[in-house]
Amino acid sequence: MAVSLRAKGVVNDVVLNVSLTRGLVSLTKRTEREAFAGYGLLMKPAKGRKSHGNRTSSRERARAFYRKTTSTV
Repeated sequence: MAVSLRAKGVVNDVVLNVSLTRGLVSLTKRTEREAFAGYGLLMKPAKGRKSHGNRTSSRERARAFYRKTTSTV
């Protein structure tokens, strides 16, 4: 049982990593709004695990990241 749980955890991590990298790739490929909608969704799962001391929501983080990367003069 423990082995299967560990395997499931590993698979979940791999899936999460793949989806994160895919999201970052989509940042460069797709239109900005679409990509950042995806980025916000991808950042969501982390909120449940480490909500303490991490008060900024995933959407706010995505928006801050967006502002940082696209500096319009």
